[in-house]
Amino acid sequence: MAALLLINLVFSFLWEPVLMGRRLDLSLCTVFLSLLIWQSLLGLTGALLAVPLTLAVKLALELTPRWRGLALLMSARS
Repeated sequence: MAALLLINLVFSFLWEPVLMGRRLDLSLCTVFLSLLIWQSLLGLTGALLAVPLTLAVKLALELTPRWRGLALLMSARS
């Protein structure tokens, strides 16, 4: 039972953000920080929607020439 819990924790907290970051072009740090920020702002709903909301913010920043550098900092291909 403890082994299953450990596997689930490792997969949920370490492996999923890495995979999400690579597929969505978000850095690992951005994924973790977005989870903390959106959860503090919106609670459980924010935690569930953290990556899609952050991706929307990143895409909006990429479209604005003035903020394109910040979007580059959020991406995984720095």
